[in-house]
Amino acid sequence: PAEHKLFIWDGDQTVKVFKGFGAIRFQLTKEMLLQPGTYILVIHVFPDLVVGYENDEKVWAPDPLSGEVKLIAGSGTTGWLLPQIGEKNRFETTFIITSPQTVEIGAAMRGRWAIENNGWFLDDWGLYKP
Repeated sequence: PAEHKLFIWDGDQTVKVFKGFGAIRFQLTKEMLLQPGTYILVIHVFPDLVVGYENDEKVWAPDPLSGEVKLIAGSGTTGWLLPQIGEKNRFETTFIITSPQTVEIGAAMRGRWAIENNGWFLDDWGLYKP
């Protein structure tokens, strides 16, 4: 409960995907039928990437490549982006649909190294039409 404000940003639930002492790679996507227009995909993630503990405090992964995020949204797919480890991050990408079509929407995350906790909190994602 003491960490709820760190990881839950919309409502009272969140998603956590993690692997202890192992590398991890996963993606959460959904196929959506979209009409023509401009869209913005926004995601929030908290990379809970921990290499150890000192006096019950988390020691965040020091290597920026310890965690990476990629947004998946039609032609707006990004390359791998580097989040701030141990903080809530906001990522967005804009893409244009010129005809009605089914588009894969979501994000992929990876933790390259077998650190103590390769954890990812995911909450408050949205697809918007400006």
